[in-house]
Amino acid sequence: MAEGRTEVWYTSDLVSVYDDTGAAVPALFKFSEPNNLVAQASLGWISTPPATVPDNLRRPRRFTPRHAIGIDPSGKRHRVICATTACDLWTGAASTWTFIDNFGATITATVTGRAGEKATD
Repeated sequence: MAEGRTEVWYTSDLVSVYDDTGAAVPALFKFSEPNNLVAQASLGWISTPPATVPDNLRRPRRFTPRHAIGIDPSGKRHRVICATTACDLWTGAASTWTFIDNFGATITATVTGRAGEKATD
């Protein structure tokens, strides 16, 4: 059974843009994420961007979002995008996240590391 996806916003800490007032603010990029990940507050996804920030930006071609790396109970490695630098999974306030595997089972992964975002030309 398909789990469904939702378009949500990722807040960059490397790429900045100017808002309506002329102040530099973090760029927002749209991602399509599985519903079960969007529902986890510890990942920091937002469904509505602030009105003053441009929301029509395209991600740079060689952009890798920040993510947490973890292992499941069977020892397999997984990674999940952390949408903001303030989200609990990125700051360490949360140490696990859950995801749905290919067979529909809910799996919990434990964080073993984190990788910051990269943007190159």
